[in-house]
Amino acid sequence: MQTVETALKEHIGDSSFFFVFPTDIAASCWADYALRFTEALALERFTAWDRFKSEAVRAVHQDKKSIPAVLRRLFALQLLEANAQEPFFSSLIPQTYAASASGFTDWLASLLPQLALWKKKRGQSSASRDAEDEDLYKLETLYRSFLDKYSLFEPAWEMPPFKDEGKKYVIVYPEILQDFEEYRLLLEQSPHVSFIHVPSSPLDTGLCRFTEYSNTRTELRKTALFIRSLCTPKDGSRPRFDWSDIALSIPDSENLIPYVMRELALYNIPARLRSGKKLSLYAAGNLFSLIRNCYNESFSFDSVRALLTDPSFPWKDETAINQLIAFGIEHNCLCSYDNIDVWEQAFSKAPGEERAFALYRELKKQVRSMAGASSFRKLRELYFAFAGAFFNPELFSEESDRILSRCISELGALADLEADYPEAAHCSNVLDFFVSVLDSKDYLAQSSERGVSVFSYRVAAAAPFKCHIVVNASQNALNTVYRPLAFLDEAKRFDLHISDRDVSALFVRLYAAHSALPLCASSSRKSFSGYAIAHHVFDGCTVTAEKDNKADAEEDFFAAERSFLSGESLTPSFLHSVQKEGFFAWAAVREDVKKNVFQDIENDSEKNVLSADIIREKILSRVCERGHESARTSASDPACDSPSCKIKVSASDLKSFYTCPLQWLFSRVLRVREYTADASVVDDVFIGTLYHEIIRRVLDTYKKARLPLSLKDGRLPSQTEACVKNSVRDVITGLPDSCGLGGDLSPLTVESFRMQETSIVQKLTDFFYEFIGWFSGFFVSETEKTLTLESGNRILKGTIDCILESATSDSVCIVDFKTGTPPGFAECIKLPESELSDFQLASYIELYESSARSTGDRVDTAVFFSINNKEPTAIVGSLVSALTGKKKPYYNTHILPRDGVYKDGISSVDGTLEALEKAAQAYAAALSDNNLPLFTDPLRTGFFPDGSRVPYKTCAQCAHKALCRTTYNLGRSS
Repeated sequence: MQTVETALKEHIGDSSFFFVFPTDIAASCWADYALRFTEALALERFTAWDRFKSEAVRAVHQDKKSIPAVLRRLFALQLLEANAQEPFFSSLIPQTYAASASGFTDWLASLLPQLALWKKKRGQSSASRDAEDEDLYKLETLYRSFLDKYSLFEPAWEMPPFKDEGKKYVIVYPEILQDFEEYRLLLEQSPHVSFIHVPSSPLDTGLCRFTEYSNTRTELRKTALFIRSLCTPKDGSRPRFDWSDIALSIPDSENLIPYVMRELALYNIPARLRSGKKLSLYAAGNLFSLIRNCYNESFSFDSVRALLTDPSFPWKDETAINQLIAFGIEHNCLCSYDNIDVWEQAFSKAPGEERAFALYRELKKQVRSMAGASSFRKLRELYFAFAGAFFNPELFSEESDRILSRCISELGALADLEADYPEAAHCSNVLDFFVSVLDSKDYLAQSSERGVSVFSYRVAAAAPFKCHIVVNASQNALNTVYRPLAFLDEAKRFDLHISDRDVSALFVRLYAAHSALPLCASSSRKSFSGYAIAHHVFDGCTVTAEKDNKADAEEDFFAAERSFLSGESLTPSFLHSVQKEGFFAWAAVREDVKKNVFQDIENDSEKNVLSADIIREKILSRVCERGHESARTSASDPACDSPSCKIKVSASDLKSFYTCPLQWLFSRVLRVREYTADASVVDDVFIGTLYHEIIRRVLDTYKKARLPLSLKDGRLPSQTEACVKNSVRDVITGLPDSCGLGGDLSPLTVESFRMQETSIVQKLTDFFYEFIGWFSGFFVSETEKTLTLESGNRILKGTIDCILESATSDSVCIVDFKTGTPPGFAECIKLPESELSDFQLASYIELYESSARSTGDRVDTAVFFSINNKEPTAIVGSLVSALTGKKKPYYNTHILPRDGVYKDGISSVDGTLEALEKAAQAYAAALSDNNLPLFTDPLRTGFFPDGSRVPYKTCAQCAHKALCRTTYNLGRSS
């Protein structure tokens, strides 16, 4: 059987022989290989199949030009626009969707080259025409008229005669050419055409080394190690292979190539990427898509932020950009509504932001101009105006500059096409079409670097390399099936005698045939996209088992370093560059990490804004409050030894403090917030404030009228429904003053609440129906009641949402409304096996009973009531619904009476109040200590007042862990 190598040896000296390969890569590699048999050769003798066909057709149609792919798409777009005005398709584009069918442009354009084959097959069928056939005939007629009008031809429609002009062609591996069957008869009958076929020998262990791994990460790492073993022998001998002798082919390249390139870089393996990706997938190539999104989304916050914060572009005025983004976050400029520009509206109500406003105005003008461009030439001019207004050209990175230049080259090509065919290349939405062109154009920067060649799968199957490697060789990834006329349903394809061709095994055999070493293939049982199985073509190969991890240290210097650091082995014999750089970076800061953050601040107060004294002052100004017996002269006085200085204690402070004292410092005192560049219409805290205010107003009507909570005939009283409706309207109309908020809310936030007014009314009507059902017969005693209790050097403060009194007894019920998930029983009650972690209801009970000590009133029931879920969580006492008879808690053993004990026979409300007292006392003592050791002593930070350590799990989940070095504990055991 003839091979490419034997054919080259035999015919390379005859200049009349031309070699046709499946791809340009294969043609280029074999041209280099042929230099082994001759000193010089003409590159035109090595060509790819597609170029071979187009040149043969062009020789026949010398008076016509081949239609560019872009012009084919423009024709499809114009056809869809005409069909939208007056539908003439009934099946290809259903008339129901004709007006919005522009998204089918690429699909319709993909049908055009296939119409000649379809027409030929359809003419051989006796089946009657249906609506789809009529549409396809109409499409073929319209396209043919378009081609004739502009003196163009469709290469896929032509059958070149392959006349004998003294040239002899060797077509390599025709079996893997997708459209070869259309030309088979013509070429096989030509005396000046010969073929080299795919080897028919089955794949076995002698041709392929196949390994199955547990997961893709291990597969990529082991592949990198295998490549190193080929090019860097352990014994220091001369390597058998150069890096460039190896080809690495990757199925699912779009997802896997970034991981592959990273792995190769980690192991110092030079690599040359020879597989491009779409221009729009490059960061810089996404510019026009970002501009389009700004216009299409009416300058929503997300679209403006995505454009202006993209680091691929060197923006001139980054200060103004930061101001604009901060302004958008602060004023909730999420999106425009009712043709109102939310940015313009917000700027009109917030003077003093002239720099950011000027930037927004200029951006809006430039983007609108580009979106409204009337031609590709005009869009090109407007791009340069945009770049001149916003970019600093001298600061472009080489990669971004190169990619943007290629994008502008594509735009220039469209402008030239428009000049040659003004009518045919007309486009109603120039920017949108140009973005779609960038989405379809592959780009790969030229590189002179030598290294391992990294290809997409199938591209280099016919190219000679000393070692071919294929990773991710799963059934799904390697499956390659050619489906002619795939746009037809299976029944029609059967009637036209069209069948699929599975060429998966052919490609694998080609890889094996062109690898000097046995093909190295591998797959993983668990890939990044899920579980996978190896392709069946490897069934004849012996599967190599994955090596034991203990052997890694012998070949993997990362594993060797890890083993050395854990004390299991000696110093590694070699380190990769990234390991060395990491070590030197660690060594450079080693002395710094020894110091505590607060020691650094104290010892270097000129460089740091916060010193230990400032932190002490901030803590005391946050927690100190004047007592009743005298007044402090200055709230900011750091001294806390005056009798008038009391430590303010609240349930929320205690919860944060006993989660972690440092977390309390960062969140409640220093108010450190994680920066986010996201804007929202409204946050959850304000929604809760709005609901609380409406609920308070409705309950106050019951309080003032001294009416018991009750349903009427199983329904909410009409007066209550009206009160809910009026309260919602009044609160929303009066925003922000109606909720006691300082400062203005953004117009978008207010508008969003106005739009939700009906749904809020319904939500709170349903809430009150359930609430009154659970508390039927109770009177509203107080709403939003603020109470204080002085004890020693502290003041306990709290605001109780609702206090209810039973109409039939002297029992008192405390209710706290929650929009989020209420705390559970184990968090609110001191149990033998756990500490009290939520102090809210305990502090409310203590505050109420202390204030009512003269009357002897006690709290019999304490509950959280969920506004969203419309149900209570009873912590102390129990409730029974007047609607359903349902009981909370359901089991009697789960009820904790005010004067009794829980089912464990130990836990009681009094025990919980004692735990509250102890926690408040320790809290006040810790904050009264002028040295504040929990925050300034390196040996005490990360500990509670009783000396116990903050759990690692708490630190790992903390939003402030980047500020606190107690997070980093080896072993994670403490």
